[in-house]
Amino acid sequence: MQFAHTWKSVLDKNKTQTSRIVKPGEYAAGTEIGKISAVATHNKQALKWKVGNTYAVQPGRGQKAVARIRILGIGKEDVRGFSRIDGKAEGFNDEFDFWETWCSMHDKHKSIPTQESNSWGTYLHLYALLGRPAELYQAWVINFELVS
Repeated sequence: MQFAHTWKSVLDKNKTQTSRIVKPGEYAAGTEIGKISAVATHNKQALKWKVGNTYAVQPGRGQKAVARIRILGIGKEDVRGFSRIDGKAEGFNDEFDFWETWCSMHDKHKSIPTQESNSWGTYLHLYALLGRPAELYQAWVINFELVS
């Protein structure tokens, strides 16, 4: 798995969660009630990620692995609902830093308002994101642990 923006946080164990945009043809596989155990793709008819499996941590496409992680859980969420705790689990200072990076990768036409120091700033920020197409913010949220 590529961690271009946050691989150092994975190594420091500050990042324990990664969100990956839901791409067309991907679906939750092997689910129990309320629990996703894998993500599969229709076009490859193979599992993309599976709980319990380990995956290489790569700083970028085609780069050598710097560590391995084990997937502990998978969920499907709209990242616009992330809290400060989610932002930190993603390896950022808070949810605002996470959203800024997410938008730079998946919603390049969206400029992120500056974080305000009061609750109104949070609401203004979320209001700006809520007006954007939902498919740009649907993610597989993968919880993991560093194994080497």
